[in-house]
Amino acid sequence: MGYCLAFTIGNILLTMPGNGMDFSFDSFINRAIAVMIGLATVVTGFRLIPGFGPTLRKKRLVGAIVRDLRNLPNRPIHEAETRFIGSMADRLLHLAKHDDMLPEDQRHLFTLGLTGLDIGYACLQLRRRLDDLPNTELHRAQRDFFAALARAYAASAKGHASDEVRRAGDALIETLHDQPSLSERRRTLLAGLVERLDLSLQRQAERARTSRMPSRAAQAGPA
Repeated sequence: MGYCLAFTIGNILLTMPGNGMDFSFDSFINRAIAVMIGLATVVTGFRLIPGFGPTLRKKRLVGAIVRDLRNLPNRPIHEAETRFIGSMADRLLHLAKHDDMLPEDQRHLFTLGLTGLDIGYACLQLRRRLDDLPNTELHRAQRDFFAALARAYAASAKGHASDEVRRAGDALIETLHDQPSLSERRRTLLAGLVERLDLSLQRQAERARTSRMPSRAAQAGPA
């Protein structure tokens, strides 16, 4: 499709089909030269003006994921899920593309995106379980937990571990004890979810720190 589209556009520009067509050779040559000059200018511009570097792209993508995590409690559950999953699909593709350009022992961007997707999906599942419970303190603790997850995710992308998720998660679990509609098994599962998210962020921070270290091959130097 891409090659056919380029050929079709070029052919239309050169022949200029219409009711008042001009078959003169000089008009055809003028259009052909204009097309070649235009294409050469575009290609030269893309080569002379570099795009965003991987560091800036990573910062922008992580910032977008953090914003989405912070906004998860602010929209209806179905709208929040659709927007988050849809945007994360495109971001994962970009992170995977940039990850392939890094050395083997420094690749962590794709797992960083997967961690963000995992956190967002867990937040959506928590909303499905807890949004209908009539408890203002519980909803406040839930929002604080989501905000702590977003901040901890941003910190883990820089290689910094945080215990904020564990503290906010413990506060959320504490408020669940006042909910008789939740069984003990459900509270245990939610506590396990909090612990898993905290461990995932800890491991992500460790991967980010490791990726910044010089590779062993570079440290060893030429043989």
